[in-house]
Amino acid sequence: MPCEFCEDRLTGARWHSLEHFRDELESIVSLGITAIMIFDDLFALNYKKISPYLEILKLYHQKHGLIFRCFGHSKTMSMFPNMPRMLAESGCVELGFGAESASQLILDSIGKGTKVEGLHNFVNISVKAGISVKAFFMIGLPGETKETFKQTYDFISKYRKLYPDHFDFDLVVFFPYKGTKIGRIVRLPEGTTLKIDGREYSREDIQLRSVPGLDWQKIDSGNFGAYKKKSGASDIVVETYDWTRKKVLLSSGEIYRLKEKTMLLSGRYTDSKGKRIYAPSIEGNIGTVFHSTGNVCCKKS
Repeated sequence: MPCEFCEDRLTGARWHSLEHFRDELESIVSLGITAIMIFDDLFALNYKKISPYLEILKLYHQKHGLIFRCFGHSKTMSMFPNMPRMLAESGCVELGFGAESASQLILDSIGKGTKVEGLHNFVNISVKAGISVKAFFMIGLPGETKETFKQTYDFISKYRKLYPDHFDFDLVVFFPYKGTKIGRIVRLPEGTTLKIDGREYSREDIQLRSVPGLDWQKIDSGNFGAYKKKSGASDIVVETYDWTRKKVLLSSGEIYRLKEKTMLLSGRYTDSKGKRIYAPSIEGNIGTVFHSTGNVCCKKS
């Protein structure tokens, strides 16, 4: 995949043998484990490629009740409409996928290679096959505005209402990592260029800049870089910026406020009164922490 925010863009994949796959499953179920996560970035990518693996999973599902979660891709799910049914029959109960944005303008700007229509299709055909969906979005991608993010917000809101028990999401703030195409370009000093994929780029080609008061040396010092921390917060180090018009499109403050508003759409992040709930910052703490005016309270989950 050519996604410009990903360090592993345009790389190949290595597949374990069917024998190795079967042996791993056998060792897992021998421990009494009946639910697993297949953590490959894109397991449900090619129907023909994963079919023999699904046949093995189906046998363990029928014999041991083994269920699993995995990741898919909206483009290939549209190419192979029977894949959700085959996944469900093999024991798949949840599919995650990188939606990134529900704005076609933003998807095109990051080289995602997917269509918004495909995002809708992924959710609908998966849920109709009996598989829950978790979509992963980012806010603050190059060129993001209030208008483009509203399309993402509306997408999330629509499916949270339509499939409240089968559609979930997560939203993080975009961070341009150093090894990515976007990250390499935004770090260019003023007046310099870089050739990537046969094209010359300057920092003005990416509608993104570091937050005023932060420079790339400080950002890359090792204290920043989290899409999501234990507390639920993200490192907001960039804002979207139009270099031609010298205009901020979405400030860091606006990014924060829009993210917080969107997270309220998930019941996992609100209390019974609709207040924002934050994950515990202390490892091992099974409670949740929510903030209210003037104090911070703990609430057992």
